[in-house]
Amino acid sequence: MPQIRITGTTAAIDGRRVEGTTKGGRSRVVSIDGETAGFLRRHRGQQRADRDKVGDGWKGADDYVFTTG
Repeated sequence: MPQIRITGTTAAIDGRRVEGTTKGGRSRVVSIDGETAGFLRRHRGQQRADRDKVGDGWKGADDYVFTTG
């Protein structure tokens, strides 16, 4: 079964990215179903295509599932 690792948190506060730890301060592994894993792979591919299209204007980060536009 596919798995993802949760290593921390991030939030946007007053337009700035603020990173933090998980509630317990440790990373954890979460099992996900194959459909969700496939969605996340396609989403990452779309993010890469968007990043390539935007170039230097890209504000996202490769390590995050959800990024800014």
